[in-house]
Amino acid sequence: MNNKQQPMPNSQGYFTNGYVHSSNPAPPKPGEVVQNEPPSPTKADMSRIKSYVTAEMSLHLEGPVPKEVFDERAKQCRACPELYATDKDEIGFCKACGCGMNPRARLTVKLTMPKSTCPKSKWGESRGRHERLVDRVRSAVINVLIPRVRK
Repeated sequence: MNNKQQPMPNSQGYFTNGYVHSSNPAPPKPGEVVQNEPPSPTKADMSRIKSYVTAEMSLHLEGPVPKEVFDERAKQCRACPELYATDKDEIGFCKACGCGMNPRARLTVKLTMPKSTCPKSKWGESRGRHERLVDRVRSAVINVLIPRVRK
């Protein structure tokens, strides 16, 4: 057994004399069972990730949906039993979508995304709108240069 004392950090929290402290755990010993390994993504998780990326990209490529579409989507969400009302968002969060309470999962954000859909099939995809001509032209050019994947 080693009688050498472990160094202690100084008053500022730093170790002296070249000692390196890591917050990473030590590697497991041979035969030791490792607990708390992160789960690998399932097919459903990958589907949700793809859906989120598609919706997020549609917002940037096409712009937000028209106000009428947003209002209709919001009306459907406010009447839904899966709505989680909170003071962090004027509408709230959806408990059915699996997004949690991430700031990008706020319904006031998600309802503006053209390719976003309701997990309960209450509303579907829509077209985005661009208020400026340059944005509409840029979107058209991008849509020609980046072919959409068809199902």
